Amino acid sequence: YFIMQNFFMCSVASLINEGKVVAFVKGNRNVNRKNICSKKRTLKDYHGNMTPLLYVDGIKAITDGCTLCHPENVNKVIPNSEAEKCIVILDGQHRYLAALESKLDLNNLIVYKDYTGASTKELLSVTNTDSFSWNGGDMVKGASLFSPENEVAQFASKLVDKGYSHSTIGYILCFA
Repeated sequence: YFIMQNFFMCSVASLINEGKVVAFVKGNRNVNRKNICSKKRTLKDYHGNMTPLLYVDGIKAITDGCTLCHPENVNKVIPNSEAEKCIVILDGQHRYLAALESKLDLNNLIVYKDYTGASTKELLSVTNTDSFSWNGGDMVKGASLFSPENEVAQFASKLVDKGYSHSTIGYILCFA
């Protein structure tokens, strides 16, 4: 472990050994297969990740209004009652899935716990746009995450999940 002024970095394996389970936030950007393949090459070439993955505790994520889901099946929701045993990857979901698919030793997959105190949704928004610009579908998913009560945003998000492009979704929603 590396701890310095509220900065906590360790391996995914060490957290799993402590009984933690990895989760994602339902509504985060969709996983991109091409991105996973690219990450697999990097993980293999360097025997681990060059940039640590960012996570928060599950309780923080649900307190901040997020729903947790299983990394390998984002449609499978993790009940809030199980949030205490979860770490929630906010930045690095592609690297995490690439590591699993590559059978990387999870001792070589390094994560760090958020030290900013920002809300989970804000962290998702900032890290996703800083690391890789969002496309139209990602914007739709973000709108549904920030507006869970908005039926139009939720419907548009379901269309993204079914593979519709953001331009087609615009036509569907606007009848044009």
